[in-house]
Amino acid sequence: MILGVLSDTHDIDDDTIRLIIDEFRARKVDLIIHCGDIEAKHFQADLFGNFKVVCALIEEQRLQKEFTFSPAGWAITKPNDRIVNLGNFKVYVGHKRSWDFMIHSEANFEKVISDISLENDGVRWMFAGHTHHQIYKQGTPCSFINPGAIQDSFDGHCFAIVDTDTKEVVFSRNPLVQNDVSPFTVGIVSDTGNISQLDKGFWAKLKQEFSERDVSTVIHGGNIKPEDIGRSELSSFQVYYYLMDGQDVPESTPENWYLISREDPVVEIAGYRFFVEYGLGVDFFEQSEIQMSQSVRKLSKKYQHVDFVICGLVHNALFAEGQEVKIVNPGDARNQRKFATVCLPRSEVTFGQVRLRRS
Repeated sequence: MILGVLSDTHDIDDDTIRLIIDEFRARKVDLIIHCGDIEAKHFQADLFGNFKVVCALIEEQRLQKEFTFSPAGWAITKPNDRIVNLGNFKVYVGHKRSWDFMIHSEANFEKVISDISLENDGVRWMFAGHTHHQIYKQGTPCSFINPGAIQDSFDGHCFAIVDTDTKEVVFSRNPLVQNDVSPFTVGIVSDTGNISQLDKGFWAKLKQEFSERDVSTVIHGGNIKPEDIGRSELSSFQVYYYLMDGQDVPESTPENWYLISREDPVVEIAGYRFFVEYGLGVDFFEQSEIQMSQSVRKLSKKYQHVDFVICGLVHNALFAEGQEVKIVNPGDARNQRKFATVCLPRSEVTFGQVRLRRS
């Protein structure tokens, strides 16, 4: 099933919602998740393209007459009643749960997600809004998604797409302004370790995944074996790689491979700046989202105009959208074959998994 996820439509005009619905239709969405702060004027099936919709009501709306009867094909969740069975799996659709991520550490939030999943017999996806920016906290067996806001987001009218089969998650937006930057895509991978021993076809399959997504530049965030530096499978990409403490710089590498400087670990691509530091993944895991923002702000004092912070080391993927800087941990490639892509200038961030197919 492909889910189209949006939130916080508030009093946005109908045409903006219709544009998002057009995006959902083009991306073959089966069902829409609305994570709350919907106005009564938008509580209508035809505005949402007559899709099936799961919509979260907030506390104040529980007894309001405008929300007494839901549109045809809609399922409604309310506070203390947020679980919906979609057939083969269950989802949690709420509104304010993002606050837990904002004020508690990523590690604590991971436990919250896991507990809710266990208490509700296998909830696989949790959705919430409220904070008006995009969040992805991948977990096992349950992952959390805030799609951002349609109204008053950091940048554009935001939404997410979730493929519950492949587990691919896309964070996208309809931007408010246009610019002259030609679209390009950066592939991000980390923690490949000794993947070449465990899966001989991994690099060829990763190349195929990146090629299908029009990737032109690859950033390896760290934990790469020396023998994998310069892989011929990545010869068609510009590759930037990060070496950990104790790793020696190779005597020679192909011309398309570039070592990221530890003194100035910023990769600039078409005017966008990616700060790369592998170990930050563990620091962020022990921090709340507020603390993450404070950490990133300190980086910005030294490295001006950072757009993305790329990290690794932690098994599960993480995406935290700040007003100026976005944090991306693609997750563990060695054990789970995870990767991410960033398509610019639209700032569409995708989290995927290398498929087990013939190279």
